[in-house]
Amino acid sequence: MNGKIFSVSEGYASVATPTHPPVKKVIEAAAAQGALPGGMLTALDATGKVIPYNRAGAAPANVLKGVLDKEIDTSVDTVAIVVVHGTVNGALIVHGAASAAVTAADLAALEAISIWAQ
Repeated sequence: MNGKIFSVSEGYASVATPTHPPVKKVIEAAAAQGALPGGMLTALDATGKVIPYNRAGAAPANVLKGVLDKEIDTSVDTVAIVVVHGTVNGALIVHGAASAAVTAADLAALEAISIWAQ
């Protein structure tokens, strides 16, 4: 006898990969940032809200915290799902809200916080 016992769907395309199950956190997003793309490297502002990571910026924006799992629009969305551990699809990782390419240094910074791009 064959049968499906259980199924879960996240309902959106995720940047996470099944190689090493991701740990995701729901974190409040800073308002008035416009659309933030899925796969964007994230930091937290001084109040602990999600903002784009800026490798050349000042603290706390230059402290990498994770990867945005799906696009959000901060004019309507108040929270973000952030991958904080595990594997992510490297082809979907971007730097900043303008979706700039990531560098080897960005990937090394991800690995330093136990997130691996594949």
